Amino acid sequence: MLAYNIAKDKIVDSVSYSSTQLNASLAERFNQMKNAADVMEYHMYTLILQPDSSLSRQLTTYSNVRNSLFNLSSTFNFGNISVYSDERFIFSNEGITFFSFDDLQNRNLSLTELVPKANENNWEVMQNIKEPFIKYNSNASQDYISIFKPFQLANSDQIEYVYFIDIPVNEIEKVLKERELEDSINIFITDEQGESIIGEANHLQISTIKNVLNSVTSEETTVIEIEDTTVITIKNPVTQWRMITEVPNKYIRSNTKILISILLTTLILTVLIAIISSLFISNNLSKRVNKIASILDHYKNKKNGTELTNVHLPVLKKKQFHDEFDRLSLVFNEMSNKMNHDFEKILEMKAIEEKMQFELQQAKINPHFLYNILDSIKSCQSSGNIQEANKMITRLAKFYRLLLRKEEELILIKDELEIVQLFMEIESINKENIFTWDIKTDDMIENFLIPKFVLQPIIENAIKHGISNCKEKLYIQINISYDDNYILVNIQDNGDGIEQHNLKDLNQTLTSKTVDSENFFGISNVNFRLTRFSNHQDPLQITSQLHGGTTVEIRIDPMLPESEID
Repeated sequence: MLAYNIAKDKIVDSVSYSSTQLNASLAERFNQMKNAADVMEYHMYTLILQPDSSLSRQLTTYSNVRNSLFNLSSTFNFGNISVYSDERFIFSNEGITFFSFDDLQNRNLSLTELVPKANENNWEVMQNIKEPFIKYNSNASQDYISIFKPFQLANSDQIEYVYFIDIPVNEIEKVLKERELEDSINIFITDEQGESIIGEANHLQISTIKNVLNSVTSEETTVIEIEDTTVITIKNPVTQWRMITEVPNKYIRSNTKILISILLTTLILTVLIAIISSLFISNNLSKRVNKIASILDHYKNKKNGTELTNVHLPVLKKKQFHDEFDRLSLVFNEMSNKMNHDFEKILEMKAIEEKMQFELQQAKINPHFLYNILDSIKSCQSSGNIQEANKMITRLAKFYRLLLRKEEELILIKDELEIVQLFMEIESINKENIFTWDIKTDDMIENFLIPKFVLQPIIENAIKHGISNCKEKLYIQINISYDDNYILVNIQDNGDGIEQHNLKDLNQTLTSKTVDSENFFGISNVNFRLTRFSNHQDPLQITSQLHGGTTVEIRIDPMLPESEID
């Protein structure tokens, strides 16, 4: 009896495992439908909830959405994707993908029935669906497994639209039949109420199945004995339907004799092998443990920190597979190598950090910049233009006060623009007004944060390199706007541009996200700092044409100060 029970458990476990794999396969297919339904929400939002005012724009949006739905259906081999909406939309009577609400009768549904199901995914097996003749060249009805979602606005009792994603029922029935191990084993699917919706219950009355399902609360595999049949129930995590596998006990009894013989033979061989192996392994393990222990003692007793990380445990490189001791050795050796590498990186980063701090402090107070403005002030005073000299002194004092006052790494965009504005006003005086500028920002965007002192180096480069051989007056345009999930800073000039080989070297430095202290320190330093505050792959991008101007684009994540968030 014990051997029989062991054999029975093995058979039931095998069938349960097969059923679990089948259920996972079905869940993956149903999950494709669910993900497609989530994509549909976006398309419906752009097409129906936010229609364009002009007819041409609305038709363009409809065409784009229809092509997207066709690609979605073709990619995942869906039977149908159908959208039902109010007749006021010009596409509602298209008759292939888009239909009016009146056509819901072809699915044996009405708007009244959909109201309680609004704004949630619903799963249902729909039978005898009447499809357009143009779609299948046939008037035959279809049976579908459908996921559908009616959408209803808040504080509204009307359905705005409903979409369906369908796959043929026979697709799932075919999968169930292919996985039935024997004719005596039956697999079918019931809904949450226990009604058989796919396949048939051949061995048990459906009423008995309902009672069984009502007593099952676990979402994992459940095995229950009913009369002379073992019932395996598995809940699908996507649809919440249950897959039922019926295994008659006569099938189990017919397969136990062979399995019992195999189990007994295996047991005897296992005991013999275990005895022999234990003697061999224990001797081998003792040697290896002693070897590892001696090396670890050597590692522990090392006093020199540099030598500590150079200790490695031995690993047989010719072995195809490694046991626990080999893996322990490999992990230890990787840890030792990583300690060396990390220590070197820390030293390298520390050196870069110190140099960046030094260079940044130098950039804050540029002596050449200061000498030029003081010389201009002196000229104004000598010529008797005291009022203009006072304005220049005021701008200079405010400029340096802003630089020295703002110690935070992130400042408001309006503060950064104020620094840039003052810098350009002062430089314009130094350069005898040979350049002009314009600053434009989207509403409320100045209240977001930006890394401090990232715009001034770019503006300084535009002035320095843009007017070198520029015959016309240099013009600098600064635009700050919202761009999808980022804040976009666009700086354009009509200056002399950058030679292509220099531009190539510059972009390679930006892509590496390192600080080039020799050639492009200022711009690479800005790029390095921006990477900490932007999830964009390239937070700083530069395009330029020789004698055709330069464009710099900065993308940072939208960040608000805590006071604004509150």
